[in-house]
Amino acid sequence: MKKDKYKVYRYLSIFFIILSVAGFIVSTQKKDKSAVMEERGSSKEFKFNLKLESNHNYFFSFWVVDEETGFRWAEVSSYAEIIINDSIIHSKTIDFSESEETGGIKRAQNGFDYNYKPNKSTEAVIKGVMYKGDYWEIKIYDNISEVENIKPGLFIILFIVSLFLFLKLRKSKNS
Repeated sequence: MKKDKYKVYRYLSIFFIILSVAGFIVSTQKKDKSAVMEERGSSKEFKFNLKLESNHNYFFSFWVVDEETGFRWAEVSSYAEIIINDSIIHSKTIDFSESEETGGIKRAQNGFDYNYKPNKSTEAVIKGVMYKGDYWEIKIYDNISEVENIKPGLFIILFIVSLFLFLKLRKSKNS
């Protein structure tokens, strides 16, 4: 009986590992397909215009990244704003430093996400200045919900938990 219970849990953990990998791939592809603008650059100043359609939900994502090697400290500093009808609907000053090192590279990254649903067709202006950092990245998605945005991360968590369960079951079988 105990052996059958072990097999059920083992197959369930394998199922969830496969489900999490497939879910991550599908949700990432779905998110990428809904992108209406993706820009990445290293210029100090940036400005982009985008036509927005009425009753669409737009998800704005802005990030600044700095990567350093050696003894230098990774640090980002930037200001960005979203303007609709000559009014700033969202703005943020970003100052962040990080000493965490991965593979010999120190990385600092910070930014913001913002949702907007216009009542009528209009134009958005995204502009800002990067004071410190290597590059900035702007992504705008059309009709993507908050849940759709975080699904890839949720599938990563499901994968980690399933893998942990699988390895724990494997260890308990060998004990």
